[in-house]
Amino acid sequence: MGPLEGTPVTHAIGQTRISTSRSTDRTTVWLRGDHDLSTSAELSAMISGVVASGLGDVVVDLSAVSFMDAGTIGHIVGASNRLAAQSRVLVVREPSTPARRVLQICGLEGLSGTVPDRDGVSSGL
Repeated sequence: MGPLEGTPVTHAIGQTRISTSRSTDRTTVWLRGDHDLSTSAELSAMISGVVASGLGDVVVDLSAVSFMDAGTIGHIVGASNRLAAQSRVLVVREPSTPARRVLQICGLEGLSGTVPDRDGVSSGL
């Protein structure tokens, strides 16, 4: 089973992880650790699969990101654009301080929104 059937999928490289989980109305993509060229192919494949599913909106949780490069931002923005073309939404949830800094430098604070956190409580980012 994969992320679209409700079973989480995880790709790990050392302490860096990319995983997904699916609920009835959205898929959450969890990033942990450092995300750069070494994780680009895995991130691209994971996000592309989620977008291609055609199922619900997408939340990208950046709360455990210690570093991310422009390629990571490119994958997130590309997914956001592809989802918008399908009348779906991508929201960044709980960006860590390093992730928030990169989003700000790139002028992408607007990707952060208000979505239920891991405990189901709505919060602003």
